[in-house]
Formats: sequence, structure tokens, C-alpha cells
Amino acid sequence: SIMQLNGMGGYSGEWMFDVGIPAKSSKSGSIIAVIPGIMGMYLYSPQLDDYGNSVRSVEFTRRMARRYALHFLDNHISAPQSKENVVNRQEGRETREQVIMNVMFATVHGDMNLLNRYIET
Repeated sequence: SIMQLNGMGGYSGEWMFDVGIPAKSSKSGSIIAVIPGIMGMYLYSPQLDDYGNSVRSVEFTRRMARRYALHFLDNHISAPQSKENVVNRQEGRETREQVIMNVMFATVHGDMNLLNRYIET
């Protein structure tokens, strides 16, 4: 709950409304995000925004949350986009574990083409 309320500094409220994933940022360009029951992830990119958060890491996490319906309210909101994303996540060609592993490996190896494949809507 501390990460939800204060983890992204002055951007915390907007972050939880927009992205909905508990996260902690640092002035070094790092973000640690926790998707309860699914995974934790560490992101790093040195370019910072006005709040002192990593620009690319914020955008990556925002897109990933939308694409895979990871916002903490997605299971409670009946928005059509959220339902569609949940169905895609559950009935896709890859299992959730395969998607997570592929995203992690692509991140480690800097494979932007593969990451974009998972981010695009």
C-alpha cells in the first residue's frame, strides 16, 4: 500500500489512476513494479521526466498494463476494453507464464522488436 500511495513521488496519484500497478521509482531512472500474484519487474532507463521518473519505464509499464489488463481495478471494472484484454490474456496462443518469460528475456537482451510485439494493441 505504501508503493501505491507514494512509490512514484509526485506522480503517484496519476500513476495509480492511469497504470494501476504498485511501483517504486528512484532518481537513477529505476522503477520496481509489482503485479500481485503475477510478477515483479525492474525497469531502467536514465531519461527522467519532470517528476524524476524514468520516461521509457513509465511508458512501457503503462502500455503493458493496458495490453494485458493488469490495472488493479481491471478485474472489477466492466469496461469493454478491459474485458477484451483479459480474454486475450487468457485465451491467447501463449500461456501467461510464456508471455511473462518472453517479456523478461526480451528485456534482458534488449530485443525491442519482441517487446513491441507484446506492447502493441
